[in-house]
Amino acid sequence: MLVETDLQCSAPVEKFISFLCSELNINPTRITIGSFCNDGSLGLCIDETETDFIILVKEQERDIGEIFTTIAHEMIHVKQYMQENLGWFLDNRSYIPYSERWWEEEAFAMSVPLVEKFAKTLQHIGEQMNILIFKDVNEYRKVKREDLMRSHIAGYWQDDGRFAVCKNRLGPSPADFTQEELNDAIEKSLKKV
Repeated sequence: MLVETDLQCSAPVEKFISFLCSELNINPTRITIGSFCNDGSLGLCIDETETDFIILVKEQERDIGEIFTTIAHEMIHVKQYMQENLGWFLDNRSYIPYSERWWEEEAFAMSVPLVEKFAKTLQHIGEQMNILIFKDVNEYRKVKREDLMRSHIAGYWQDDGRFAVCKNRLGPSPADFTQEELNDAIEKSLKKV
């Protein structure tokens, strides 16, 4: 499968797409993921062929968790196109209100659990790379000192959406990262795994 993306965090996105294909038991030939700005929608799935798909995702003013949730939602639509003839339903049942469409109900129900499962996978990768990321300062304060000493980078998410770095052996950095800067640091590390 070929994955093409112009999103800022391309390495984690590619790993996430592979993970989703495995979880959803699908094998598309090509997935192209692009960024788009649309005030009314967070994402869009387009079937180019029966096995080639384009996923458009709103990146602007959204964190990586929100972006991944949208990608998971749209990849569920890929599964629906490939296994459940979603194209026919879109062509013949478009009169069904959005909130009552089975394909949207399934995508909303499955997307967050898939992101959470992938996050656990990343947590395992993070453990291999010695990266500790905590939900908040309270979780950070509970960590054992020896675990912190073995890590390459450790920190937690602040209320303002910035990642507060408590320890960094990956190189010089500011006291905290923006989401984009952290994504870049993690992406560089993921390429080494």
